[in-house]
Amino acid sequence: MAASLFVHGTLIDPACVHRLTGKDLPRRPAVLAGFRRIPGPPAFPHIVPDGTTTTPGMLLHGVDLPALERLDHYEQNGRLYSRRLVTVCCDGLAVEAHAYVGDPARIAAECDPDLEPAERLERHLDEEIDALLLRAADAGAADAMLWARAHREVLAHALEEVHRLPGGGLSGTQRAIRSALREVRLPELSWLEQERPARRFAGAYLRLIARLVVLNQVSERIRRDFPRSMRAPEPFCRYTLPLLAALTLLDARSADLEAGIGAAGLDTYRPGRSYLDYVCGAVLLADALYDRAAAAAVVAGIECSQVGGATPLGAELEFSHLGARAVRARAGADPHLDSLYYFHDFDLARRLWKMGGHRDDHTGATFDEGRARGFLELAFGRRQVGEDYAGPATADVWVLAELIRQAVRFLEIPPHSLHVSVQVEPDRPFSCLQGPEPLFCLLLLGGDLGPDADGVLRERRIFGRETACRNSYLQFSRLKAHRVHAGDTRPAQVAEFTFARLARGVSYEPLILALKGFQSATNPAPLNLAATGTYRRHGREMLEAVKEWAAAPQPVSDAAIGAFLEMVAAGLERERALGNGHSRAYLADGLARIEAALQARNQTIRQQAAPPLTQAAL
Repeated sequence: MAASLFVHGTLIDPACVHRLTGKDLPRRPAVLAGFRRIPGPPAFPHIVPDGTTTTPGMLLHGVDLPALERLDHYEQNGRLYSRRLVTVCCDGLAVEAHAYVGDPARIAAECDPDLEPAERLERHLDEEIDALLLRAADAGAADAMLWARAHREVLAHALEEVHRLPGGGLSGTQRAIRSALREVRLPELSWLEQERPARRFAGAYLRLIARLVVLNQVSERIRRDFPRSMRAPEPFCRYTLPLLAALTLLDARSADLEAGIGAAGLDTYRPGRSYLDYVCGAVLLADALYDRAAAAAVVAGIECSQVGGATPLGAELEFSHLGARAVRARAGADPHLDSLYYFHDFDLARRLWKMGGHRDDHTGATFDEGRARGFLELAFGRRQVGEDYAGPATADVWVLAELIRQAVRFLEIPPHSLHVSVQVEPDRPFSCLQGPEPLFCLLLLGGDLGPDADGVLRERRIFGRETACRNSYLQFSRLKAHRVHAGDTRPAQVAEFTFARLARGVSYEPLILALKGFQSATNPAPLNLAATGTYRRHGREMLEAVKEWAAAPQPVSDAAIGAFLEMVAAGLERERALGNGHSRAYLADGLARIEAALQARNQTIRQQAAPPLTQAAL
């Protein structure tokens, strides 16, 4: 027989009830007399007996026994809460109903005060997932819990989608997990027995897999241990801060990480050892490396270092042992990973999903699971396994710059290029630059100034046509549309600047700050030769000037640098005026760092520059 249930806390949200039970239960406003509502912790509000008080809430009707059992499990009936029969007033009538009465002492002792209601629901569903995986554990597994954790790591991208399902209750969760277990192909290594040429690269791939599993495990531990500090509002990627914290923590323990990988043989292919065996070893290594006190210090450091900001930002990073030759490399030219030819055989897309990692072979076929050679690309904020939805990584310049720096250190694959994305204001018209000098300043900040094969100073990204797109058109920036999810009918427009060289040990904070101010001040038309319409001629003129400068870099005048700094400052002040911009102190320091970087690169050019090339030489 269906019952009625009085709710006042997290269960007052219809979406939460639907997620837990799979039902849209009828509800009416109601008042419970004789109980006082205690609002905290935020994810665990509760009522306690108090004859002098009333508590408003909602009365849910038609709660059948299976639904009640699922809600009992969520509320930890008999531990944190106890379900009792009470009398509530609904539509002027006294109605008997169930209600969950809290145990304040246990809630205070056992519940995380930093959790938000949505995070409590997420953790509850995660516990259901873990229980189902444990029940599905291989009967022959020596450690069923470790087996389940390894499967969770391997299936993490698919299980993430379970949280995004619109509802279905526990039964829906069970079906989704069984579907993931059944439909997602679990990676294996048996194919290496038949493909002898691939074995020479297996150790490098396995080592990378181990490092990525450790990173994923540690970032998830940090996200759960420090929810308040690691939280990101929509539409920002919720993995940005945990990844940054995990990268920082593992950087401090890099020697231990390497020693652990070697000691466990996680970088050596051994016939008969399964892919999951390697994942299990990496999970255990992550447990050994994780230290909550050290993580707390890292998290505190990140909190202190953040500089705020209002403009959504993102970045794409490319890596290759062969630099620009990665896509067209001959077999075996890259002695480490063979230019990611076996990327999908080793299931790397699913190990890299939190960082939006994929192999970029410059064909545009992001999700092609065939074999090809190319770059390893990270696209922070992108959900990259089987679909192409992307949210911004962060609005904090320091966070993005530090995430880039730490990712370069962690991957240990030579860095190649950096694309920085700045979200543009909707419906704001583009403008044309008055001259190319601001672009020269940006190249000073992020370009690759150095000698070519003949010892002549060039800006090597532009001069080497590395920024040319698939149709061979040169580009400096382009406009892209980012959808956060499938139902996103108004994708965010972002300006993606494609010219920067990615290098180890470099802080890209001055470049990112300058790009944000430049974009805010001018909203420049995208600069690529594939552009059509009003801005095509302007784009061609600017890019021709950029090409000439890249071929023979010349110092940018102090007047042009001053004008550029004023432009950037005006853009950052515009962001402040729109709300949530940077502090005056940070802006002053940031502009000083930009100027210092510009003058330093100018000095490099003065010391190394060749005479300007003639038009005929170009």
